[in-house]
Amino acid sequence: MDEVRLSKESWGATILLARPPVNALSTPLLQRLAAVLAELVDARPNLVVITGDGGCFSAGADIKERYTRPEDIWTRLQSGQRVLDLLRAAPFPTLAAVDGYCLGGAMNIIANCDLRVASDAATFGNPEIKVGRAGGTACLRGLLPEGTIRWLALTGDTIDAATAERLGFVQKVFPAASWPADLDALAERISGYGGSGLYTIKEGLQRTQSMSARDGQWTEQQLTYRLFLEGARAQLPAEGTAA
Repeated sequence: MDEVRLSKESWGATILLARPPVNALSTPLLQRLAAVLAELVDARPNLVVITGDGGCFSAGADIKERYTRPEDIWTRLQSGQRVLDLLRAAPFPTLAAVDGYCLGGAMNIIANCDLRVASDAATFGNPEIKVGRAGGTACLRGLLPEGTIRWLALTGDTIDAATAERLGFVQKVFPAASWPADLDALAERISGYGGSGLYTIKEGLQRTQSMSARDGQWTEQQLTYRLFLEGARAQLPAEGTAA
């Protein structure tokens, strides 16, 4: 059974993590996830939703995975990094949809998505300290208060969906009872703006993230001008059909 399932949707595509019982992030799963993300670059979906099967996004790294050689550990770490790099560079908008547990490495995955929504049954945390691992905090900076990041990392505690929303890590929380319908409606609404505009805005977000306000504004003006030209060309009659 495929542990990472890609399905076409009216809004674009859904990536489903499907490795019961808690969708643990094994090396093969991460490698498959990276391959799917790379494949979607050419497919140009309006929106990609990443979610988990069985009422759980992912409980994080597969702590039962055994490494017999140092290079096996390095392969696992590089596989995870490849996923994060692809998410950061993705030209399409990404929406992490969290139901149930989202822990450890899964927090890094959703932190590198453009948007994060959750059901009110979601739980977030970074419990590496409980399993003898380090890391998992760098991607959270700028998305959670520094004190919260350190608390989660040093205590292994978790926060619920309401707290994650209040802190700004999650942009919207939906009731668990209406979770699938609410998620579908949001995805349809975002996708409805059209691929050209969504891809251009995503490009602007990526390019201006580290710019000054003035340079960022100028870049956005250039992108707006490009959109205008593309729209104008689309309205011109095809070559050879003009009277």
